[in-house]
Amino acid sequence: MRRQLLDAGRYPRRDPPDGWRNRLIHGDLAAVLPALRREFKNKINVIYVDPPFDTGDVFSCKAMVGSGGDKTRAEGAAYEDRWGAEGGYLAWLRGMLEGLVELLHPRGSLFVHLDWRASHHARLLLDELLTPRAFRAEIIWRYRRWPTRTSNLQRMHDTILYYASGPDAAPVFHTLYEPLAPSTLRTFGTRKQRADFSSGERRSGMLAVESPGVPLSDVWDISIVAPSGKERVGYPTQKPEALLERILRVASDEGDLVLDCCCGSGTTLAVAERLGRRWVGCDVGGPAVQTTLRRLLSMPGLRPMSVQRVGEGGGGARGRLRAQLRAEGLEVEVKLLDYEGPGGKRGLGWLGAWAIDGLGGERFEADGWFGRPFRRAPLPGRAVLTFRRAGVYQVVLRAIDLLGNEAQWEGEIEVPGFRPGRAVMR
Repeated sequence: MRRQLLDAGRYPRRDPPDGWRNRLIHGDLAAVLPALRREFKNKINVIYVDPPFDTGDVFSCKAMVGSGGDKTRAEGAAYEDRWGAEGGYLAWLRGMLEGLVELLHPRGSLFVHLDWRASHHARLLLDELLTPRAFRAEIIWRYRRWPTRTSNLQRMHDTILYYASGPDAAPVFHTLYEPLAPSTLRTFGTRKQRADFSSGERRSGMLAVESPGVPLSDVWDISIVAPSGKERVGYPTQKPEALLERILRVASDEGDLVLDCCCGSGTTLAVAERLGRRWVGCDVGGPAVQTTLRRLLSMPGLRPMSVQRVGEGGGGARGRLRAQLRAEGLEVEVKLLDYEGPGGKRGLGWLGAWAIDGLGGERFEADGWFGRPFRRAPLPGRAVLTFRRAGVYQVVLRAIDLLGNEAQWEGEIEVPGFRPGRAVMR
């Protein structure tokens, strides 16, 4: 049972061979972007951002909490898309884009995802920051959804502005292909066509090689994530993996560095992880961070990552966590006992993820992360640390609940072992 429990959502701390750790950052962009600039100026290969659209709405996330027959549906604010005084949104949008432009690699690409409310504003700002010659494409993401009652045309597309790092830049670009049209298949089959002018007129000819398809255009017909779809993680503005996979395959190579500074449900990071790209993700909202974290922890073979907090902005209230430590030889059992969140929310069923730092210290470094799977499986509430040296150790636990509220617990334990070494996750 112990082995199964440790393997469920286990994320061990280990030293990556190249020294790189992917990062999930919790914080407001006003603090996060300057911190990123100090380390990543002109180093990000692909930046994708799906910021608020200036809708005037408050978006909420939903989750099933509790265990056994004592389950309830919880709902909390994911983020607020309200900007107060006139011009507040545009000032924020300009500040964000200015910060992102500084991070872009000379051969990098920037994708800004908006809709009819703000795409035209962003286009003007990016033309100013990067020059109109850096513009590469206006991608139309067309999708289908239930129609709304309106006296206007149904709005069923978003706009993704695609820019290079400057007017003379040569960004990484890979041509993707779409399937041939049914009429083309009926007439020519799957062989590649060419124009034949040998008769003095243009006629269609065929080559003895297979056609890869039609080069990808700037109108992408990709379905939204269905309410009951396997991708669905409960975040209100979740984007489909097929959309982000297309962007990353077009504009990056394996090992390139990808940034999403409004990561929301974590789609960009999950796709980057699956495609072998390095990634940095940021969000101001606690619900976004816990959703992304749980999503990543559910992926097999997750590469080393760290979860950081930058600045004081964002996040929910603080909860209280109770735990127990028990030493036996060189092993220390860590067991969660209870959690009490803001507003009287109580029980371990409210937790979305938790982590252990078996060495303590000023900076939290996780020996193991445990995440609650999205398909209603229980959150592992017990783990074992194996130490290689006798001594008294401080063990720190950090948890985040399903609505983004955080809690921390610290305890001290005497380990009566005698072998030299350090704490590791077993």
